[in-house]
Amino acid sequence: MHDEPGLEARAGSITAWISSPTEKDIGKFLSCFTEDAVDEDVTTGRVLRGHTELAEEFSSWVGAVPDFVKKERSRLVSGDRASVEWAVSGTLRRAHGKLDFPQAMGRSFAYSGAAVLEFASDGRIRLVRTYWDLTRLLSQLGLLSPDAVGRTTA
Repeated sequence: MHDEPGLEARAGSITAWISSPTEKDIGKFLSCFTEDAVDEDVTTGRVLRGHTELAEEFSSWVGAVPDFVKKERSRLVSGDRASVEWAVSGTLRRAHGKLDFPQAMGRSFAYSGAAVLEFASDGRIRLVRTYWDLTRLLSQLGLLSPDAVGRTTA
């Protein structure tokens, strides 16, 4: 039985994508993406295109959450696609994009998510779509009342 062609390169890109924010290694992060990669955050609607936008977002996030940790829970790779389940944690220390609320600073968070990735022929990521738990993050940062989560109206 032969390994699927390019599987090792795709696996390396996934590993770099997961570990580089924890390691604060922007070079490693960018190396796993094609120059014209697209990063779509389905939860927030944010779409990043290319290395410049990816680098800006990476730097802003790891600056805002210096103790950020991202861990892989599972992965499934097939052909030029993969799905990855992950968990993150950290403490918000500075504003990041729309997360600019004084009451959230110094609060810790932990949430899970998943991503669907598509790869170029060289094994680098050309598209990533992420899905994650915004409600949990906002609750943990004190921006959404835990009482409001899960309520139904009668």
